[in-house]
Amino acid sequence: MAISDHSLRALLRASSSRMFDLQRKHRELLANQEHLPGRPAPSRPVKGFQPFFTNRNANRLVILKYAPPVHERHGLVNSRAVQTKLYLPFNEANLEEGGKTILLSDAKLEQALDEQLAMSSKRDPAGFRRDRAVLDVLDSLPSLDPFLMRDKLEIESIAVDEGYFAFPPGELDAIKVFVRDKMAKVARFAASEGAEVEASAVERLTQILWDAKDAAAMKPIAQTFGIDITRAPEIVYSWKGIIFYDRELSQQRAEWQKLLDWLGSEARPRDGANPALLKDMAELRKLAYADLSGHWRQVNDKLERYRECFDELFLRKKEARPFMDFLRNAKQLFWELGDSLSRLSHSHAVWERATERYTLRRLPATPLWDLLDTLYRINAE
Repeated sequence: MAISDHSLRALLRASSSRMFDLQRKHRELLANQEHLPGRPAPSRPVKGFQPFFTNRNANRLVILKYAPPVHERHGLVNSRAVQTKLYLPFNEANLEEGGKTILLSDAKLEQALDEQLAMSSKRDPAGFRRDRAVLDVLDSLPSLDPFLMRDKLEIESIAVDEGYFAFPPGELDAIKVFVRDKMAKVARFAASEGAEVEASAVERLTQILWDAKDAAAMKPIAQTFGIDITRAPEIVYSWKGIIFYDRELSQQRAEWQKLLDWLGSEARPRDGANPALLKDMAELRKLAYADLSGHWRQVNDKLERYRECFDELFLRKKEARPFMDFLRNAKQLFWELGDSLSRLSHSHAVWERATERYTLRRLPATPLWDLLDTLYRINAE
C-alpha cells in the first residue's frame, strides 16, 4: 500500500541529514566487496566486513529524523521535539510504495523490533545488545550527518564499515581540524589558568574533549567553566556537534541561499494555470518561504551568538560568563540547530532533485505545486 502520510513521503523524497538510506548503502557495499569476475555480488558480508547491524533485516532499514506535533508525543518514552523512526520499505527500489515503521521512543519498542525485524535478545543476545547500542547512538543525535554518526559510534567503540559514511576527498580531515582547533583553544585556557603549559598537556586535554566520554578526566573543564561534572560528557559532545554545525552552515550557505532566493521570487509556474490555482500557489509559496526563512534566521542568529561568546573569551580574552552560559545550554542548542539545519539540508536536497532537469528551474504548475507543498511540510511540521 502506498504511503498516505504526507510528512513521511516528504522525508523519503531525497537523501539529507534527516534521512540515512541504510538499505541502499548496505547493498552498494555488498556489491563492491571482492567477488569472482562474472559472478553476482555476495548476498551476505564477506570476512572482515563490519555491517551496520548484525541483524540482517535491520540492514534493510531507512533511518529517519522527524518532528512530530506536540500532541503526537504523548505516550512516548521521551517528548523530544526530534524523534527517530525506522522505516522498512516494502520495495527497496521505490521507497514511496510504503513500508513498516518503528518509532524508537515507542514504549513497546523491543516488541516491535522482534515482530518486524526478528531482532530480540532471545534470538541473539550478543547481537541484540550491540544493535540496540547502535540504535541508541542514532537516537542520541538530532540529525543523521555522516560525521556525527561516525564520530558517535567511534566514541562508543562500535565498529562499522567506513563505507557507510561517504565523505568527499579530504572532507573528514578538514572537519576534524576545524573542530579540534576550537577545542584546543578551550583546552589551553582550562589547562593553563593563566600560566604557561606544555603543548603535550593541551593536546591531552584536547583529546579528552574530542572523545567526550570520560567525565573524571574533564574535571579541569568542569571547574573552569562551572559545569556539573556528571553532565560534562553530554555538554562537551553537544558543543562538539555545534562546532560541526557551524562549519556545515559556512560550507552550505551559498547553496541554501539559492533555494531561499528561488522560493522568495522565482517559484512560479512556467506554463498557464487558472487564476484560482495561481492564487493558491502564491499563498502556498509564501507560507513555505516564511517557514524556511524562519529556520534560516534561527540558525544564523544562534550560531552568531555562539561565535560571539567564543571569540569574546578566547580571542579577545575578555568576558567568560557568556561562554559559560552557552555551555550550560549547549545540549538544547545542539538539538535545536540539528533540527533546523537538517530541515534546510532536506529542503535543498528535495529542491535540487525536483528542479535540476528544468531550464532555469522553472517548473510546470503541477510539479511546482507538489514541490511547494513538500517544502512547506518539511519546514512547518
